[in-house]
Amino acid sequence: MKAFFHGDGQKEFIWISDVKLADGLFVGKIGNEPLNEIGVALGETVRVIPEEVEDWMFFSEGRLKGGYTVVALVYGTEEQAAYEQEMGIDWTSYKFLKLGE
Repeated sequence: MKAFFHGDGQKEFIWISDVKLADGLFVGKIGNEPLNEIGVALGETVRVIPEEVEDWMFFSEGRLKGGYTVVALVYGTEEQAAYEQEMGIDWTSYKFLKLGE
């Protein structure tokens, strides 16, 4: 995920999909439809320097790794069980969550 700026310095966070590392940069495609005019469109190829990465995620052995934004938005909602099953989320591996409180 990378922040793109629009308007008066406001940020919109966009997922980058199909990411590959090339010459020290992450190269991928805009993975969700921007809500604002940010200078890129869904499916467009972009290059991201590592310092611009706001969040990341991948799957390993059927389990979500990273994806802190998704976890924070879904935990405690009606969709939590569905995400847990579909994405293999182990809530206990996310120390910022206050489990059982």
